[in-house]
Amino acid sequence: MPSYRASPGFFEVPHAAVYALMTVTVLASGFCFIQAGGPSAPAELLYRSGGMYSAAIARHEYWRLVAYGFLHVNFVHLTMNMLCLVLWGGHLEKRVGPAYFLIIYLCAMVFGAVIGNGIHSTPYLTVGASGATSGILGALLCLWILGKLDLRFDFFAINIGLNIAFAFGNSRIDWGVHLGGFAAGLIACALLDLVEKANAWALRCKFPEVVKVNLTLLACVIAPWAWSSQAQAIAAGASGWGLMIIIAVACCAVVKLIDLALSMKRGLAIVVTALAAANAAP
Repeated sequence: MPSYRASPGFFEVPHAAVYALMTVTVLASGFCFIQAGGPSAPAELLYRSGGMYSAAIARHEYWRLVAYGFLHVNFVHLTMNMLCLVLWGGHLEKRVGPAYFLIIYLCAMVFGAVIGNGIHSTPYLTVGASGATSGILGALLCLWILGKLDLRFDFFAINIGLNIAFAFGNSRIDWGVHLGGFAAGLIACALLDLVEKANAWALRCKFPEVVKVNLTLLACVIAPWAWSSQAQAIAAGASGWGLMIIIAVACCAVVKLIDLALSMKRGLAIVVTALAAANAAP
């Protein structure tokens, strides 16, 4: 990934992926507020809508690992998280592009929920994009450590410090989700940097951003089915890893086929047509 030099200020104008995530989050949370008839949503409604709770993973309700991140307790909770998404997301998306930005955001959301679930020793219900937005900050820190982001240290000191201070002032903050999301964002960004370096010799072409985004969204459609199939295999007494390995190999094969197609004359048109058919299939 080539170096990106950020603007000297703390704010970077958001781009497409940030606006898309904000739109989906506001609509999902707003729908809950409308159902509740006020600027906040009760726990029962949040649970029914996809809130993450203590037995979700044990019951194989993996969809909650993503759904919880688009729901919020009240308007203030929503506003705070969307503010963080705007303030940090613009820097990261401009640096890594919308596809990698979505991958980092979703990884932080999912693994934040997983780590938070492992830390909780009592029943709980959690919602909010805090884990995902913490992942954005973790990814920016990773880029800064790698020397690929020209943000000053005080950017991280102020933002991390304010989040810690806010967390200490609010007993309802889910520390596990925050820390898990931050770590996941940092690690995901480092892994994507390695992927980009490997692509220099593994792939012939540089994938257009629209192709990356489409593949990312298709992966999001396939992932819940893969997790569900793995859970069913384990419940039946079989190993679910065989299926996961097959899916991983198939994904690598698809990426290589797209790479070969892009190297052909009118290859982009072929790839776009193939992706359009793949989009229609689900």
